[in-house]
Amino acid sequence: MAKEYPLLYGYADDVEKELHNTNEVADFIMKHGVNSDVTITTPLDTLLLNTYGIYINRITDMEYREELLKVLVPKQQAVFDNIDDEDVPDDLDEDYGEDEQNRRMKL
Repeated sequence: MAKEYPLLYGYADDVEKELHNTNEVADFIMKHGVNSDVTITTPLDTLLLNTYGIYINRITDMEYREELLKVLVPKQQAVFDNIDDEDVPDDLDEDYGEDEQNRRMKL
């Protein structure tokens, strides 16, 4: 079982927030990670993790990582699921198809 952290601190740009569970940590990463990197520390200012955007870059507790990923990965996936394919112009799809066909012909 992962070590429990009843209180953590999240930092991003000029934001500092108390976080009490993995869901709050994941929400903080998703909210602030789109604009900057995030740092999560213990109350003694010991680094628990930092991110590169919405993705974990470094983490000091691998058991906590496993618990956090159970919550974080579905939130990350939801970002990509919300991208509407209709926003991609049809000519882009066609160009990709032609380029892919030409590449395969050269092989």
